[in-house]
Amino acid sequence: MNIDIIGATYDIGGRREGCMEGPDSLRDAGLHQILTETGHSFHDNEDVMYRVFDNPLDCSIKNFSSAYNFCYELKRAVSRSLSNHNIPLVLGGDHTISMGSISAALESIGSSMSVLWIDAHADLNTPDVSPSKNMHGMTVAALMRLESPGSSYWTKLINRIVPDSCLLPSRMAWMGLRDLDSYETAYIKNNKHVFAKTKTEIDEMGWDACFEEYRAWLANSGSRSLWISYDIDALDPSIGPASGTLVPDGFSMDDVKTLAEKLNGIIMDKDLNIPLAGMDVVEINPSIDNTGKSEKNTLEFVRDLLKQS
Repeated sequence: MNIDIIGATYDIGGRREGCMEGPDSLRDAGLHQILTETGHSFHDNEDVMYRVFDNPLDCSIKNFSSAYNFCYELKRAVSRSLSNHNIPLVLGGDHTISMGSISAALESIGSSMSVLWIDAHADLNTPDVSPSKNMHGMTVAALMRLESPGSSYWTKLINRIVPDSCLLPSRMAWMGLRDLDSYETAYIKNNKHVFAKTKTEIDEMGWDACFEEYRAWLANSGSRSLWISYDIDALDPSIGPASGTLVPDGFSMDDVKTLAEKLNGIIMDKDLNIPLAGMDVVEINPSIDNTGKSEKNTLEFVRDLLKQS
């Protein structure tokens, strides 16, 4: 496995800035050493930097123009990595960045790719229903090309960034959900094709049963590869405090280790044959917590996920 590290410094898709420093904070915390321990080769690329663009006066989506241009540039960078048959490891930045990174993979690989969203939030709102109008809460909706009839800018964004071979509901999974808006709750409840587990459901059923279901869902979904998107707010604030969207009762370190090891078993399983396509690590904000705890615990997840048996 050849890994391409790509820093994605965009941090104005949420309510609090600062996670543009996430890529460097992960590097400083020992990312290169962790990847060396996995036994995989890696290359650290130049970060994709964002520029601030003025928003159209009639656009309700916050920082739309900046996201529109940044995601396009990130998509190009990830596409180059994939064209060289590498595995992109994209370091955010807020979760808006995944519009660009995952769109690149969907365009390169096709809609046979599935996505696992490890997050307290579903990020499934469209501009019509979003309470905050923050882009980082709309990423999955964009990747699925969900419609928002009241926003021509949303249509413009989707048509430029997201390929026709978009993310299918039957290949979309969430783990660790704890904070959903009403539209997101209804969408997940009414769509029988997605896979979604709240933190409470995982606690009640246990990781073995959760992954027995997830593995069967993957096998039946027609997935041919897997993109993993990891948000620091999936963790409990006691072990992942560097998040601008903290939600109580998140994953413990035992959960993080088990999750990583279970996912390692999935992507390394030659019979299942659903290899890792790429990965995002997002929403680490060193300006909120500078103890390094969030970075250390995230890197442990990355190491256990990518290690070779």
